[in-house]
Amino acid sequence: MLRKRSALVLILAWILMLTSINIAWGASEGIQPQGTIQVDGNHVVWMSYDSGNWDVYHLNLTGGSVEQITTDFNTQGYSDVWENYIVWQDNRDHLIDGTGYFDIYLYDMTTGIEKKISNVEGNHQTPVIAKNKVVWVDHQGGRKDVMLYDLKNDILKRVSSDGAQAFGVAFDGDIIAWMDSRRGDFDIYMYSLAVGKEERITYGLGDELDPLVNSGKIIWMEAYDGYSHGHMYDTQRARERKLTVGPENHRPIAFSGDALLIIENDKLILNDVNSITDQAIKSPFSTLPKQAFLIGDRVVWYDGKNIIEESIQTALDRAQKTTNTPLPKPRSSDSREYTVKVQENKILVKANEDTVVSSKDGRMTLKVTKGSFEKDVYMILNQQTPSAKDSYIALTPVYTWEIEGNLKPIYPMELTLSYDKINLQGMDKKVCIYNVDADGTLRPTNAARDNTTKQLVTQVVDNGNAALMMYNKQFKDMNSHWAREIVDVIAARYIISGYEDETFRPDKPMTRAEFVTVIMKSMGDREINQNLSEEKIFTDVEENFWAKEFVYAAHQKGWVSGYDGKFNPNQPITREQMVTILMKVLADTNRELNIVNDIELSSFKDHQKISQWAIGSMEKAVKYGIIKGYNNELTPEKNATRAEAAAMLYQFLEKLNQL
Repeated sequence: MLRKRSALVLILAWILMLTSINIAWGASEGIQPQGTIQVDGNHVVWMSYDSGNWDVYHLNLTGGSVEQITTDFNTQGYSDVWENYIVWQDNRDHLIDGTGYFDIYLYDMTTGIEKKISNVEGNHQTPVIAKNKVVWVDHQGGRKDVMLYDLKNDILKRVSSDGAQAFGVAFDGDIIAWMDSRRGDFDIYMYSLAVGKEERITYGLGDELDPLVNSGKIIWMEAYDGYSHGHMYDTQRARERKLTVGPENHRPIAFSGDALLIIENDKLILNDVNSITDQAIKSPFSTLPKQAFLIGDRVVWYDGKNIIEESIQTALDRAQKTTNTPLPKPRSSDSREYTVKVQENKILVKANEDTVVSSKDGRMTLKVTKGSFEKDVYMILNQQTPSAKDSYIALTPVYTWEIEGNLKPIYPMELTLSYDKINLQGMDKKVCIYNVDADGTLRPTNAARDNTTKQLVTQVVDNGNAALMMYNKQFKDMNSHWAREIVDVIAARYIISGYEDETFRPDKPMTRAEFVTVIMKSMGDREINQNLSEEKIFTDVEENFWAKEFVYAAHQKGWVSGYDGKFNPNQPITREQMVTILMKVLADTNRELNIVNDIELSSFKDHQKISQWAIGSMEKAVKYGIIKGYNNELTPEKNATRAEAAAMLYQFLEKLNQL
């Protein structure tokens, strides 16, 4: 029914500027927000304790007027607004029963009609409204269930599964996200209205907190090992992405489109979630804002006393003036430029001395062996700011080195890059050395890892460049798979890839051609030598076969052989075939691995199933810990799945200190 509203309308003092609106409350006005505010377009709502009880208030940013929405003498609060609708939690119907429960009420500012929409028994709290839908949490019977109400169809239903412990619901009208403690730590769960199914999307070691949702993307903060960082999950691509790195605490506070506002320790940054680039941004307050809202090209700030709306550019300009340093321009994910030269260092390399050349930030060193040059030469070092590239996270600048006169050293130079004191949250093995081609292409380089000093070491023989980066590849069908972390690491090194639909298909058999390809890539043979024999070695590997060059190169190295002139590239590879190839690769490296098992093949129940040609390789692999039995069986003839092949390759590379 139509309800007459209070005539209380207070016109606030406005300070109109070219780029901002400033709203400030005086101490006597009594309607200052207490707690948090919520913003949608030009509408702002909040709760305030006035006239002896809590009520909901509404501010129109375009008109500057404040209206008291609720007048009931009980408690109304924790409101939200979308277009002309306001929702809040209200205890007016539970004073007599003494439960302390709340219901959810909705008010239409156009018609003036108010109604209760939580028409089922429960303790309904903290509503969020968007696109004619309202979401809230029902706290009842030890559970915390997520409820969804459809305004147009007047339908209410529970969307979380049994056992839910939901907190901090976020909603954009299409996706519901919340943090849930049903498994102990807080994880992020989601419910897509289009799919109609709850899904757990985080499996981290720490707590995942405070989700934000916009345009099918979910942002949250992961707290682990003393630090907090921002993460994003793209619901359309089913892919997770880490947005921040480094020894700082990051707390996302506002999200709209591709723009994410983050508190980084004691400052603000504006993050582009596509290119993962940051810009310094500053609020008009002397302290960090209590809340902020991004609305198109505008930002609304709230410090607990004042609401200020201004353009995002004004806030960016304010930060630039404060720091007096140029701001990096946001780059698209396919940007190729590396233009910001931050340091230059010219160093003398003496011909008759060992020389260590270091970058000014100390993270990169080049060791030049005595006698590498016939005369003294100068080496010029530069550091450049890396441009963004989809799914890549830059941990260091791009270091470049150039020997004057383009002279080449007689002996290889040892290149070391350090990731010490960079908090990687246990993802050290995803860090790789990358070379950057002139067109911006990133190429991972094989390097030995020192887990104690947190360094990667490789050799270079010419002028070049290098940077430490992480490739955070995620596959949408690996979230709960036993090999997820293994596959993530292998994929991060660009050794193994998935399919065009963003899946990995872990339980699909690995083919012989696929395994040869990942082996070649893992050992640094990404660019196949064009001097390969043109003779047709295998009759079943056609000229246009996708892995022909890898198969022929592996054959040339002596790592693989066929049978009766065939390679059978599309046949599943067996466990003993994989082991045999790996042991041939190991022999090529001239490396000796530590023996970790003193186990004879005869101790396995199925040792007689090992093919004669594979016995020697299987013996070594067992002793080195590269292959392990299950139920005292090695299953040598079993076809390997893609996940099993990745796991064996992981063990092999780890033994070589290449992970």
